[in-house]
Amino acid sequence: MLLSGEYKKGWKYKRLGECSFIVYNATYPWKTHLLENGHLKRGGKGRVKAIKHIRPAAEKSVNHLIKEIRERLEAEAAKV
Repeated sequence: MLLSGEYKKGWKYKRLGECSFIVYNATYPWKTHLLENGHLKRGGKGRVKAIKHIRPAAEKSVNHLIKEIRERLEAEAAKV
């Protein structure tokens, strides 16, 4: 299922307020937790390795937002 791109295409977001959003996977909501944290294999023998993909994307987005805000503030300050 992951190779088909359905999981990737399932990412959506909702605006909760002026500066607040929630990001979720509408196609496979249960997979986000299993992939991010790993899980037991079928039959309970061993574990599947975690694939960290949500936290790095969130951190990248926050850093991009901070950079964007700084640039806009500096541009406004330069105008004055």
